[in-house]
Amino acid sequence: MMSMHKLAAGDGYAYLTRQVAAVFRDGQDPVTGEPLGRRYAGRASTVVGNDLTFTVPKSASELWALGDDATRATVHAAHHAAVAQTLAFIEQKVVRTRVGHAGCRQVRTQGMIAAAFDHWDSRAGDPNLHTHVALANRVQGPDGRWRSLDGKTVYAAAVTVSELYDVLLADDLASRATRSPSRTRRATTPRRSTRSPSPRPGP
Repeated sequence: MMSMHKLAAGDGYAYLTRQVAAVFRDGQDPVTGEPLGRRYAGRASTVVGNDLTFTVPKSASELWALGDDATRATVHAAHHAAVAQTLAFIEQKVVRTRVGHAGCRQVRTQGMIAAAFDHWDSRAGDPNLHTHVALANRVQGPDGRWRSLDGKTVYAAAVTVSELYDVLLADDLASRATRSPSRTRRATTPRRSTRSPSPRPGP
């Protein structure tokens, strides 16, 4: 599943690196220090991005936590692949900005700024493989100018995005399971008969 909530300027940034925090907290290029559009107003309630959290279903999280190294790697890889494909969908079909008088016209962007962070357990300490994707509230329009992300489109697509991630993860896990060497051996190795051979008929 995928859940989301707004990132405000007053929120903590414990899981953001110094470079990424510069984008979200200060709204500036982490290398050059140049502002990405208008500077944030400085209020703690200013929305600087969205936290999209992609969570592996509990059964798959338990399989990941209790399985052997190969199983853990399979679940982790399937999760990352599903997140990557879902983010590509968000970038192409969801992320938009607004131009014109009072933002009267919605337009595509040249991409999005996002940073992903893997977490391994819940706050209660239970196995909970999930990834936080911090999606910046700064996008570059087709004219090259930096503007705010149209947050309405992101929120409107939340259920679709969550369902897409779940389907992609399930399909990827099933595909990887069928390609597993252990399953392949079990499927292709002939079983030995446990019955005694039938006596040959007499002459």
